[in-house]
Amino acid sequence: MKVLIVEDELYAQVLLKKLLEKNFPDAEVSACVSTVRQGVEFLNNNKVDLIFMDIQLSDGISFDIFEQIKVDSYIIFTTAYERYAIKAFEQNSIGYLLKPIEEDKFKAAMFKFYRHLERQNKLLDIDKIVNGVQLPQAVEKKKQRFVIPYGEKYKIIETRDIAYFLSKDKYCYIITFKGEKYVCPDSLDKIINDIDADRFYRLNRSVIANSSSIRNIEKFFRGRLKISLTPDVAEDEVLVARERADEFLFWVQMHSQA
Repeated sequence: MKVLIVEDELYAQVLLKKLLEKNFPDAEVSACVSTVRQGVEFLNNNKVDLIFMDIQLSDGISFDIFEQIKVDSYIIFTTAYERYAIKAFEQNSIGYLLKPIEEDKFKAAMFKFYRHLERQNKLLDIDKIVNGVQLPQAVEKKKQRFVIPYGEKYKIIETRDIAYFLSKDKYCYIITFKGEKYVCPDSLDKIINDIDADRFYRLNRSVIANSSSIRNIEKFFRGRLKISLTPDVAEDEVLVARERADEFLFWVQMHSQA
């Protein structure tokens, strides 16, 4: 599996190569380039399976590459800037890693890449490729149901039936698509690590939402987003902070309703 690194910071080049060598020994770094011009020249004459691509390069931004040549490779963007997330989605992007790059998020993006290859029949046995690598949390088996105290019994709630988790007045609640409301003994911090990141997103400190519960997204004051959920959160407005707006919109586009 051939990889191109488009990155103008030497430290970042070295880090990416080390992460690949450590976790994905089948990955062969064909080249490291640091400018738009070098990227265009390399891709005009070479084919790679995956590109790690910084956005701001020494002679421009990497999106300029796509205006000059057709790029068929999968791309994982690596950048210190959140504001390019939506534009990155318009390319063949399967990942958007913010610097400094965390190893678990790096591995999660790589496993997503391998799953894309599997679907295209380019890769038949991921176990042979990922030699003894422990799956990152994002692709580990996630909680399929919640078992919670309910009077003198326990209530079993399938995770797929949960519209959102709501933290309010020092309690955490599970809200189902049927409008049922149950007190959950877990905190949102624990829940977000136990559930599938492809299905659920933490909108703010108070709400974790199922992608299927997101009914409407509106622009709001000071760059924030106002989210309408189903069933309604009657008491409060559900807002996504300006700093996370691009990331959230990117996630919505990448994850279809389940």
